[in-house]
Parts: sequence; C-alpha cells; structure tokens
Amino acid sequence: MTGYEYIKQKRIEKGYTIRQFGKVVNITPRMISYYEAGEKPIEHISLNKMNKMFDVLEIDIEDFFDCYYPYKHDIDLQIVKWRCDNPLECDFQIVKKKIYARLAQIKSRGTIEESKLKQIYDMYDDFFCNEQRKFFPISMEEYNKFVNPILYQIKLNMSGGLPENDISRSIMIAFYQSGYKIKDVSKICGIASQNLNYYINGKYDYGSLHVDTALKLCYLLKLDFKILFESCEKSN
Repeated sequence: MTGYEYIKQKRIEKGYTIRQFGKVVNITPRMISYYEAGEKPIEHISLNKMNKMFDVLEIDIEDFFDCYYPYKHDIDLQIVKWRCDNPLECDFQIVKKKIYARLAQIKSRGTIEESKLKQIYDMYDDFFCNEQRKFFPISMEEYNKFVNPILYQIKLNMSGGLPENDISRSIMIAFYQSGYKIKDVSKICGIASQNLNYYINGKYDYGSLHVDTALKLCYLLKLDFKILFESCEKSN
C-alpha cells in the first residue's frame, strides 16, 4: 500500500466522503482527490494542512513518513558526505588561534556585555590555556564538550541575539550548535537558503512550510518535530 492509498483508506474508515473531508480540513475536494490518487505530492502539503488532515484521520505524521516516505536514510548519507567534505579541524593550536581571533573580533565590536564576554573568555581559558593539552589533537568528545559551547556563544553573540519567534529561536540554537552553515542545511533539507532565511526571520509563516522539509530540518538539527511545530494551528 502506498501513502496516498493509506490516506484514502483512513478517510473512508472515518466515514467521510471526499467533499465532507475537504470541508472539514479546508482543502478543496479536487486537491483531496489529487492527493489520494498520487497526482499531487503528499510530502509537499503545508504543515497547517497536514496537521489538520492527519489530526482528523488520527494519523501520526512522523510514523506515516517513516513508513511511506522514508527520508532519514538519505539525510544520513548526505550528513556523511558533508562530514567528508568538511573534516573537523582537530589540531589544538590551529583551533585555539581561530577561536581567539573570533573572540577578539566580537570584543572589538563592543556590542557584548562585559560579564558575558568574560564568561566566554573563561570557557576559552579553561580548555585552551591548559599547557598539558596543547600538544595533543582534540578528540571528538572534547570538541563537543569544550569547543562547541565556545563556538555556540561566539556565533550567538556575533549574530546579535536570537529571534523572538519560538520556532525560529529553537532552530537557530540548534543551528549554532550543529556546525552547519545555512547553505548546508538548505541543501540537505531541500529548501532554498533565501526561503529558509525568510522563515527564520518571520517573512514566511511556518505553517506554509512543506511537511517533508520540516521533518528533514528536525531530523538534521535533532529537534522534536511535534514540539517544534505544535504552534502551527490545526485549524488554519
């Protein structure tokens, strides 16, 4: 059974005609017919519409896509390729110099509170001013525990802070912590960089985001899909 056949089966089980179902979920009967016939891609339904449709049909979006439109394997392959193309710099002295230069940059801007700047420098000193460490490469465990938190704080303060929108805020925090550039996230998730920026900056409403893009974004950045997009009202 295909995904669109399953949706049709669930609609019939719930006792809805195409016209009745379309009225309930605010989608034209013609579009419902297209989706159920596989003539329109289900994975490109907007979050608002998908949330409403699947709420009425009592279908879990993540389980549905894992079963009928598996995307995680492809994302995993792209992550492996990205890591091969962007190897992690583990030379202690090189990383130390790069981070110190970025700290000097945000200090020269004078836009960060003195207490916050001191906190970041303290994090830097705790790891990079250890004389016993300087001759050894940085392990992945050390990178995640010591280096990434410093890089996160630097990116956060160089960006001027986080967005007010809860979804954008969560995405940006995950984005800063991931090590990906926005062009990398865009390529892996199948969305233009400009459009992703528009969502994050509030020019586009997240309810219009394609459901497969939202799922890929959450999987890549290790975000909880249900929690992140629960504010996309099912009634829209």
